[in-house]
Amino acid sequence: MALRKVIRKPNGLVFNYHRIAMVKIDTNQQCTILVESYLNEEGRELEKAYAAGNIVGEITLPYTLCNYISTDYDANMNIRNAYEWLKIQPEYVGAEDI
Repeated sequence: MALRKVIRKPNGLVFNYHRIAMVKIDTNQQCTILVESYLNEEGRELEKAYAAGNIVGEITLPYTLCNYISTDYDANMNIRNAYEWLKIQPEYVGAEDI
């Protein structure tokens, strides 16, 4: 699962593929969500192919921008709920599930 939305980040780069790479729950304290943003979906596909061993040799991995977002504690937080939460955050409103 991932989200598609064109977002210009403060560094001036435009990203259109965003995935949640981690959900961490600190019991009774907070939830932390790691969002990795890619310039495009092809970058993520390259990364997956390399990790699966389908590409031999050295490659240049795609540029990603990582953003750790902390939110209130939610005992029911999981990857699906994290995506739903992310889609109501101002930067991601209107994002398309892919």
